[in-house]
Amino acid sequence: MSPQPITGDGQPHIFTVVAIVSSRVEHTDSKCERLDSREINAIQKLFNLAGLNWNIGLDYFGPIFVRAQDVKKKFWTCPFTCVSTRALHLEVVADNTTIQFILAFRRFIARRETPDQIISDNAPAFKLGMEVVSNDLTEIVQSQEITDFTTE
Repeated sequence: MSPQPITGDGQPHIFTVVAIVSSRVEHTDSKCERLDSREINAIQKLFNLAGLNWNIGLDYFGPIFVRAQDVKKKFWTCPFTCVSTRALHLEVVADNTTIQFILAFRRFIARRETPDQIISDNAPAFKLGMEVVSNDLTEIVQSQEITDFTTE
């Protein structure tokens, strides 16, 4: 998997380091290696890979200070770790807010897959994210437009 560019001042410098570190991680879990097109070996073919649970660990660390063109900026990192293989996915975020976490989580799901379970020791920060997502889903489900569309 090759590194992909990230827009924003200072982030390419961080991403270069992240790409070098993450390129050395050996991917053995089929879901962690979703974008890799290598053939599954004979032992993995014996198991029903769809029935396996995919659990991740989640944390938030920073700030990381980056100087770009005489301007000092702060960035945070949200690491997603596969519990079974320890494969690491890092998302760089601009600030330590719930909205930035939700955006980082959406990018993670878009690139990998929705995990079965998320394990974290940082409950206060992520509970608010869960409430925001739950409230949005409740509003969508109770929306009159959705009701009209599904009853037609």
